[in-house]
Amino acid sequence: MQHVDYLFIYEVKAREMESILLLRYELEKRGYTVAFVNSWYSIFHEPPKIKTKVLVISAGYNTDVIHYFAGLSAGFDAIVNLQWEQILSKDNQCGDNSVYRIGGLALKIIHLCWGEENRNFLVKECNLPDSNAYITGSVVLDFVRQSFDGYYLRKHELLPQYGINPKELCVLFISSFTLGDLPREEYERVNVGNDTALHIECEIETKGIILEWFTKAAFENPTVQFIYRPHPAENLGGDLKLLAERHNNFHVITDYPINQWIVAVDKIYTWYSSSIAQIYAAQKSCYILRPVKLLPHLDIPSYMGCSSIATEEGFLNSLSISDESDFPVSSDIFKGIYSIQDEPSYLRVIAVLEDVLLCQHKQDIVIHSFKRHCFWRRVKKNKIMRALYKAGPSQLLMFIAGHTSIPWRCLEKQRQKIKQRMQNPADKQIHEQYQQQKAQLNFVREQEIEEGLKRLERILG
Repeated sequence: MQHVDYLFIYEVKAREMESILLLRYELEKRGYTVAFVNSWYSIFHEPPKIKTKVLVISAGYNTDVIHYFAGLSAGFDAIVNLQWEQILSKDNQCGDNSVYRIGGLALKIIHLCWGEENRNFLVKECNLPDSNAYITGSVVLDFVRQSFDGYYLRKHELLPQYGINPKELCVLFISSFTLGDLPREEYERVNVGNDTALHIECEIETKGIILEWFTKAAFENPTVQFIYRPHPAENLGGDLKLLAERHNNFHVITDYPINQWIVAVDKIYTWYSSSIAQIYAAQKSCYILRPVKLLPHLDIPSYMGCSSIATEEGFLNSLSISDESDFPVSSDIFKGIYSIQDEPSYLRVIAVLEDVLLCQHKQDIVIHSFKRHCFWRRVKKNKIMRALYKAGPSQLLMFIAGHTSIPWRCLEKQRQKIKQRMQNPADKQIHEQYQQQKAQLNFVREQEIEEGLKRLERILG
């Protein structure tokens, strides 16, 4: 069994890896030991046996989520939540069915907040103890600081990798279309607010119109290169593939963190992406495309009061406009959402992580509860579960759904749905393919980790 000081459980590679690599670099520089485990990959592969002093997780909304992440470790003393989803709409935060309102054992762990607004939400709306909420700022924004100059590839270094002429105008669209192209079998998993269906309807219509705009723009501007950057959770549909096949100046690229593309391209468009904060921090301009009105309670705080383009004519005209125009969102909006200080956010996060490790924050109730419900321990101890796990995750889920001695509330809610889905061979296949795709997309190999750490060493060493 491996023993480390910090074990990071990450979910989405493109969203998280760059930041947790930076945290790992600094922690190892100070003499601590660090390991990573991917939660998607662990659906299909038993995670390595790693016991840690501090378990650092990507999300921690409720007892069920905490139980799952806890089960990916072989033991721990304390838990810190990096909280990767902090920019939420009012519907996400206040919806009766929202999964984002923390409760249960999640109230016992440490949560890191990007700014005052998130901290107030957790403390005042979710009743998180004041002592369990720390404002650290967002590590993602550190990468566009001057101290990281040279970390990202320049335009002339990046674009030739994709056969794109770096001398031509390069236009980036940052997608946030995460729900409209999901397999229907996955819809039941994404009910995150009162009006999820309304948001999906708006998203589908918006995406269709925006792709029509880009189709026309690509046809009329053959010397302009268009980059479509999908959201890490986006299921790439046939419409994007067809557009890329028909126009050799339209490219769908999933590689690299979004900051890399923000720094390298000439012009940026978005609809709903929280990465607008990185665009602002990088002192670049952008355009917001809103062909379909997004109701205020479905919008995220970063876009409140924004100016946007609503017509095809406005979009096509913007392609020839200089990017010296005013930023489409007031700077005052970002001040409440993000805490930006002279000290980089990653060092503020490190300060909390060290404090948790050295001061041994009291999380006894949490720890004892976790040890009773460790998922992988149940798999190891039960011969039937071991056999079913080898047969495939779906068979194991089938077993758990009918195993009433496992007291997980999330399973109580989903048992019948899981059984019904697994009875349909087509639905079962779609569900497994979707999970396998996410596991392959988000798993980071040791070679990538080593290369990332060396890259940071060149900049910060």
